[in-house]
Amino acid sequence: MSQATTTATKWIRKSFIGKTKLPVVYEPSEEIELLDLTDWVKKNQKEWREDLKTYGAILFRGFPVHEATDFQSILLATDEKLGEFYLGTSPRDQVVKHVFTASELPPPTTRSCNMPR
Repeated sequence: MSQATTTATKWIRKSFIGKTKLPVVYEPSEEIELLDLTDWVKKNQKEWREDLKTYGAILFRGFPVHEATDFQSILLATDEKLGEFYLGTSPRDQVVKHVFTASELPPPTTRSCNMPR
């Protein structure tokens, strides 16, 4: 991680991976509880929404998120209107009300083809 591009806001450190500016990475600069993160998300809507708009994604790394319910509590702190159904085309399972598994399709296979040139 490039330390030259690191900034801090309260106890959240923001940086980037290498020289890229996508995504912005949020990490705790001290040990925190999940409630600290959800409170920060609620109280700092303008800041993280601006980062999301600017960088297109936010990677939360190193926070105490261990269960689907932990992740859902962060989602609820955003004050977004969250759906309860997955409407995409990849098969997924609902873990908790607003959290679904990643695609359950098998990974693509790589085929080797020995065709004459």
